[in-house]
Amino acid sequence: MECEEGSLFPVYLSDMVPAEHPARVIDAVVEGLDLSALERTYKGGGTSSYSPRAMLKVIFYAYLSNIYSGRQIAKMWQENIIYMWLGGTLIPYLESFEQRHGRQSKKVVADSGYGSEMNYEWMDGHDIEAFVKYNMFHAEDKRKIRNNPFLVRNMYYNADEDYYVCPRGQHLEHIGDEQSTSELGYVSTISKYRAQNCAGCPFRGMCHKAKGNRVIEVNHRADEYREKAKERLTSEEGLYHRSMRPVEPEAVFGDIKYDHGFKRFRLKGMAKVNVEFGLVALAHNLRKYARVQTLELPITSEPVVAELPKTHEKVAA
Repeated sequence: MECEEGSLFPVYLSDMVPAEHPARVIDAVVEGLDLSALERTYKGGGTSSYSPRAMLKVIFYAYLSNIYSGRQIAKMWQENIIYMWLGGTLIPYLESFEQRHGRQSKKVVADSGYGSEMNYEWMDGHDIEAFVKYNMFHAEDKRKIRNNPFLVRNMYYNADEDYYVCPRGQHLEHIGDEQSTSELGYVSTISKYRAQNCAGCPFRGMCHKAKGNRVIEVNHRADEYREKAKERLTSEEGLYHRSMRPVEPEAVFGDIKYDHGFKRFRLKGMAKVNVEFGLVALAHNLRKYARVQTLELPITSEPVVAELPKTHEKVAA
């Protein structure tokens, strides 16, 4: 996750996770898994959901840490930096960022683990421009999703009269709303729509397998946030941010670890590790600055003076 507010060191939550931390192993393993079968079970509409990949990372790490209670896992997700990084908990991080700096980021660039309705609403309310993916951002452009007329996302919706139209032309009328509360306490409004008569429909086997008439659930507010996010992400600026996401953090860690040999922390304890990594980050940025200025640090006539970066600051300038 990247936050931009005009400073020399934009912030990344990943900077607070040591390079040798077990969470990084879990992150790499889960990123390499084929979760297509699991992701297919995530239907359109309904409450704003977390990425199944992010959920797996959190659960794996919780069990590795001997935490098995769902409530305890949810609590750790709200309070622990490692869980926030694995699971994409954005709001506590941005709140702590504002407390430390006395100002808030103007833009946030993040992957789909952060694309929940709760996060979008919070950023919108704090005037933060969110270049944040949602969990179906890439999948919805695949042919099997884009060309499936039975998915809710592909049905025609009449906003004025509040009804959907199925592939056979039948209206799915609004039958009521209900509240859904996430594990973090966020309340979403879910609208339900029901078809009038599915009996004898030749498309029923492809449309749904439930008994009776089809009922769909839609979270209109979440859909609005996702549509706004898609507009930003596919804009010229959004394409730039997306192209830089795999370049900036990964290249920096590769440079530090393999080009400059920093593969293990020498100090113990989170506070000391933060200071040690701050020194590594400072050296990295000074090295880049010297290269840009075509100067060699040992022979400069004036000493280079720099403030030690705080623990949350990004490695790359």
